[in-house]
Amino acid sequence: MLRFLFCISFVIVLGCADDDSFENEPYTGEWRLEEIFLDGVQQPEWPYAVLNIDQLSAEGGVYNMPKTVYDSIWPEEGHWSKSRYKNHLLIDGDAVGEYDSERNVLWVSKIIPGTGVDECTDTICLPIVTGEWLFGFTRK
Repeated sequence: MLRFLFCISFVIVLGCADDDSFENEPYTGEWRLEEIFLDGVQQPEWPYAVLNIDQLSAEGGVYNMPKTVYDSIWPEEGHWSKSRYKNHLLIDGDAVGEYDSERNVLWVSKIIPGTGVDECTDTICLPIVTGEWLFGFTRK
């Protein structure tokens, strides 16, 4: 009888354990930067840079974009979270991403207010570029 109760309690404990599995969002993976617009005007920055989006939990994960080191517009790495809207994500709390499943394109919109100050070191001065940025990525 004691063995039976032990087996039943063991099964109940295992059955009630949290399920850490989740399904990856469709916008996770490796993306290639194809188009950039600042206030509607196409820009030449970061041609063909790669954006990697990794999902660590059901709520979000991390990203990296190594070609943007020391850049004031897009950090080299950061975090993202799911939006309540399907195929949308929030990047670093201020950029909005929208995945177009029909064309397999990821658009990221980021508005940088005009309150920034140039960042300078002994060797270089990076201006803070303000305005509305739109980044277009295709699946790599």
